[in-house]
Amino acid sequence: MLDSNANPIRLLRRVLAVLAVGLLVLCAGCSSSAPQASVQVPAGPSGEVTYDRPNPRTLSAEQVSLLVDLAYDQAGLPVDSPTEGIKNRARSVIDKESGRQVDSLAEITPSPGGADLADGASHTAARGLGALIPETFRLYHRPSTSWNIYDPVANVAALIAYLHARAA
Repeated sequence: MLDSNANPIRLLRRVLAVLAVGLLVLCAGCSSSAPQASVQVPAGPSGEVTYDRPNPRTLSAEQVSLLVDLAYDQAGLPVDSPTEGIKNRARSVIDKESGRQVDSLAEITPSPGGADLADGASHTAARGLGALIPETFRLYHRPSTSWNIYDPVANVAALIAYLHARAA
């Protein structure tokens, strides 16, 4: 009796989580402060990394799972890649390194004399859900995604590409 009622509720929760991820992607560049300028990472001939930090929010585990699925599709990995293993590692990194916070910013080691980037942190600070430093984001950026390091889909797609490269 409860199982027949649980399926529609579970389906509704999944639909709401998909909608929430959609809103998250749409608002990836939303910020409570004034827009910030784009800054190019010094070694970056292939693109400019931008630092439009979103409003603070924490994703649920289900939202992260849906986001990882979406980002995996955007990563454009070979069909024969170990899909579930990489997705599980990406979820684990997101949980442990950023606490599922889209605006996560962690200064790993202070940059002596290094110029702050547009978000006020150094080039060695890990950013976004995947806790990527700008150089790693630039190297593993996926062409179908935003150059904003805080964009959840772009950040997680780069994380997935990085994990795939490390697994090879």
